[in-house]
Amino acid sequence: MKYFGMVFGFLAVTALVLPGLTAQEKDKKADKAEKKEGDELPKKEKKPVEEKPEHGQVVKTKILSMRPDSAREFTIEMQMPDPQKVFNFQNWQAQHLQSISTSANPTQYAQRMAAYQQQLPAQQASIYTMKPFDVRAAEGCKVRTMFPPVQYDDAGNLKKWNKKELEAMKKGSKLPGYPSDFDALKTGQYIELYLAKVHKEKDKSGTKTPPAKDKKKKDDDDPIMDKGPEVVMIVIYTEPMGR
Repeated sequence: MKYFGMVFGFLAVTALVLPGLTAQEKDKKADKAEKKEGDELPKKEKKPVEEKPEHGQVVKTKILSMRPDSAREFTIEMQMPDPQKVFNFQNWQAQHLQSISTSANPTQYAQRMAAYQQQLPAQQASIYTMKPFDVRAAEGCKVRTMFPPVQYDDAGNLKKWNKKELEAMKKGSKLPGYPSDFDALKTGQYIELYLAKVHKEKDKSGTKTPPAKDKKKKDDDDPIMDKGPEVVMIVIYTEPMGR
């Protein structure tokens, strides 16, 4: 009897306590639901990764001179065909092809052709001469450098950047090197230029054709457009010697 009395008492206490616990759980769930609906923290939007700008030809070259008083123009050196060297190459090519065509037998023909093919790349490369070439930075042109910024500590020693700091400087960009500006360009630097992509117009037939040139220049034409090609990105690879 005593045992049954204890069991009966336990059940009675449980019956009184359980409704209170159930009500508390319901209140907690309701509070969580309200927080989810009304008090959600705004999600941080991911910044788009900086990609390379749309571009055409990529040129590795050297800065010959800067023009501080111009509209972001500077002069680089470019490989350009030299008329005299082109003429010499054409003569060399004609002589070798003539010699190959007069071969006495297949073995001699194969030997002469192999010698011609071996010399051809060097001869083709010899037609170019490095010449000054004017270019200009487009509006919004990106400038990058392969060198991290130079800073000194309180003792005057050059600061050494750690890997984490260097990654932070890049700011998640996919562009080469580190962000810089146009003022960082100096005469003598070796750089990589990303030239603006040239979009050719299409006529009604769908054929790509260059835009027609007016015989008379309009007064509202931009004079800058008549100057060197535009550059959409510049990457500094080496600093001038002796600096």
